[in-house]
Amino acid sequence: EEALFPLVESILVRDVSEFLPYVFQLLSLLLEIRPLPISPAYMSIYPHLLTPVLWEQNGNIPALVRLLQAFIERAPGDIAVAEKIMNLLGIFQKLIASKSHDHEGFYLLSSLVEHVSPDLLLPHYK
Repeated sequence: EEALFPLVESILVRDVSEFLPYVFQLLSLLLEIRPLPISPAYMSIYPHLLTPVLWEQNGNIPALVRLLQAFIERAPGDIAVAEKIMNLLGIFQKLIASKSHDHEGFYLLSSLVEHVSPDLLLPHYK
C-alpha cells in the first residue's frame, strides 16, 4: 500500500484517463483488505470520486461503483453524512437513467441500504 499510493496519486493528479479504471479497481481492493479504521489518505480521495467528469467516461463507471461500495462498506459512519448520501443518491439516479449502467446504480443503492443506518436513509425515502 505504501509503495502503490504515491503512484496512484500521481495518476489521479495527472488525470491519465487510460489508467483511471485500473486505479479505481486497485483502490477498491486495497480498501477492502485494509484493517479499520480507514486512513485519512483514502478519505481525502473520496470527494474527488463524486466529480461528474469521472462519471462521464463509461469505462470508469464499474470501477467507481465498486470503489464507492468499498467506502460505504468500510466506513458507513463517514459516508452517512446527509450531504454525502445526497451525492451518492444523485449518482444512483444518473446510473439508473442509463440502460447500460442501471445495474451499477442498483449495486450502489444496495450497499447504501445494507450498510448505512436506516435512520439516516429515512429522510430520503419518498
